[in-house]
Amino acid sequence: MNGHCINIAISGISLKVSDELKIELRKTIPNEFGINWINISDPNLDLLLINENFFDTEGIQRIIQQKQLPCLKISKGQGSCQIEEDNTLYLPFQQTDALKNWIQLRLLSYISNQQPKKDSLSNHNAVSEKFLKDMLNPENARLHLFDDHGTLAIIDTRSQIAWLEPTRIHTQTNHSFKYEFATTFDFTKVSRKVEYDLQDWLWNLFWHSLEFQRLAPNENEYFKIEHWP
Repeated sequence: MNGHCINIAISGISLKVSDELKIELRKTIPNEFGINWINISDPNLDLLLINENFFDTEGIQRIIQQKQLPCLKISKGQGSCQIEEDNTLYLPFQQTDALKNWIQLRLLSYISNQQPKKDSLSNHNAVSEKFLKDMLNPENARLHLFDDHGTLAIIDTRSQIAWLEPTRIHTQTNHSFKYEFATTFDFTKVSRKVEYDLQDWLWNLFWHSLEFQRLAPNENEYFKIEHWP
């Protein structure tokens, strides 16, 4: 766990089902926790969702035994609605209360016993007009945007497109906002079904983020709108 962010990996599951699970988990996990979607090999893993067909493989069992972390199997078969009985979630998903109970019993109890790591923001540049201009430089191409609650989006500074993390479509951010060059794995954290206009999305992101009110002009100043609508 990194600060207030829970690190979750999903493995062996289709992108469609994976996006659905991400949305359900965001609804179920208390809002005080952010979610960071990571690779299964990440040493900071807190929760693993795995296709039940791969659960007994040597690699998966090694990860579970080494970390003693909660693992939820995903199955297309018929089974009980009591997820906690066999740590298995059956598709199609219809077990909201059961999942909530499992999260409380298995994940949150595990998290409470972990020593959170302190995030270092000493090298973090304050978000300013210059920060945003540097970020949106076309030479950057594709960037991974994130904060202490996990991934926000991947943006393409050349085509002016944003692909959003599916549980944070209507969201806000704070002074932990950062960016880095996007990797191939980062693209598994976002949905590419819908492309958002980068400028519009960024405007709304910061407009709804109370910590960035200082980016707005003073009372006798104004914003210049270059394109409308």
